[in-house]
Amino acid sequence: MTSLRPDKSIHKFLISTPSRFVGEFESPDLLITHAWSSFQNDRNALGLRPGPYSRNYFVIVCRIPPPENQLRPNYRQLGERFCASLGFLFGKRFDFHGLIESDGMFHAPDLSNIRPVELSDSGPYNHHCRKDLEIELDLSHFGKISRLFLGGTVSQDFLNVLFAAARFYHRSLQIFDLEPDAAYLDLITCGEILCNHTNYPDSTLYDPDVLEALDKLWVVPDGGEEASGRLKGNLWQIKRKFTRTIVDLLNDYFFTNTEAGHQAGSLRTSATNPLWREGKEQITIEKRIKAAYDLRSLYVHPRMDFSLYVLPMGPILNETQVGMHQLDSTKMQNTVFLAPTYLGMERIVRYCLVRFTHLHGITIDPRLDGVPAPPFLSM
Repeated sequence: MTSLRPDKSIHKFLISTPSRFVGEFESPDLLITHAWSSFQNDRNALGLRPGPYSRNYFVIVCRIPPPENQLRPNYRQLGERFCASLGFLFGKRFDFHGLIESDGMFHAPDLSNIRPVELSDSGPYNHHCRKDLEIELDLSHFGKISRLFLGGTVSQDFLNVLFAAARFYHRSLQIFDLEPDAAYLDLITCGEILCNHTNYPDSTLYDPDVLEALDKLWVVPDGGEEASGRLKGNLWQIKRKFTRTIVDLLNDYFFTNTEAGHQAGSLRTSATNPLWREGKEQITIEKRIKAAYDLRSLYVHPRMDFSLYVLPMGPILNETQVGMHQLDSTKMQNTVFLAPTYLGMERIVRYCLVRFTHLHGITIDPRLDGVPAPPFLSM
């Protein structure tokens, strides 16, 4: 007689998203498909319509043979990685609700984190594909990044870095409505992880006069080489490396799109096409990214609450500030003005994750092509 008990090699995860998806992805060892509601009441049908209460459910089924050493893998981490990967590929929020079947046992899902979504009209939460790349909300497109989970042909060092960075982007989308400042910091952390594993020459990270001084110190007898190396480590400019990494991942195609409701609040400023303010110096993407990093520093040290300043202005969904906030210091005022809003920084970081993945051999879209990725630094 055939047993009705679950197969110990089959693991099922329940996930959801405010956005509406069609299609499914299927391979011999992985299936991503719909978990249908009964539609017997109006609330269950809300997933078909955009809005704060929109919610659509999906099941991820994967085949993983039971481990020989009897140590149970962390399947929850695998479920979170699926959500994070779907999240940056489509630019949408996904929530993980736990296992519903694993190791030959059934499990109850956790639906406690479901709540109405703020800014449900914005890119990460609505029913439209994102302007950048315009990847249709069709689960079959998961095939573009399925090698991250199937086949074992991707470097484990690369996977570790990508999933570590994607985790913060994923969490940022989940907590934005509760803690906008913490969500913004998660986006910065995502970028920091990418920059910490990108290799740049000294000429990119240090000013010419600093490099000249280090070279002079290097040739000093009796310890000059050691002193130069130690000083270089102390001078390591994380903000400059962070900025350089983000700017290099934002190619010109990125600036041809916007999700802002008005051009005045859009990210129009690239390195090659700066925005000029009358009577003042030009605004480039470098200055915006540096200002975003400075917001992080202002929060960490004096613990300035900048939640209100990164929120978009209602239906405008602005990616940059459309006016100057009156703050206590000129430095803070200029930093807040230059830094992208949460929606602007989210679009930047999501694009960086997608292009970082593409440049390291997971082909997603030819518009992401360009200069090959620099040598990868393992964790």
